[in-house]
Amino acid sequence: MTGIEKIAPYHVLIVDDVDLSTDFGPMTKLLLESLGCIAKQVKTVDEAICEIESSYYDILVIDINLGSGKDSNGFTLQKAIRASGKVQPIKLANYLLVSLHW
Repeated sequence: MTGIEKIAPYHVLIVDDVDLSTDFGPMTKLLLESLGCIAKQVKTVDEAICEIESSYYDILVIDINLGSGKDSNGFTLQKAIRASGKVQPIKLANYLLVSLHW
């Protein structure tokens, strides 16, 4: 094997409120797209819920420190997704990786 191999065209939703090109969300999106994934980034819990309800995603990457952290953060989103009964999140560092296969 030489170089970086393409992976299956997974649909990935990245939920990260920071839009700096050097931050985790944009860098992850760029990396996943270079590997053949179809990636989209949203900045809020509400945007993420809307996306999950209206589109299919194989994987979610969620910033647990999303937003102000008072009423709506990555844990709030993770709990809402888990309560739907459709997914089982896997926690990783300060981000949550969520497989949407059931």
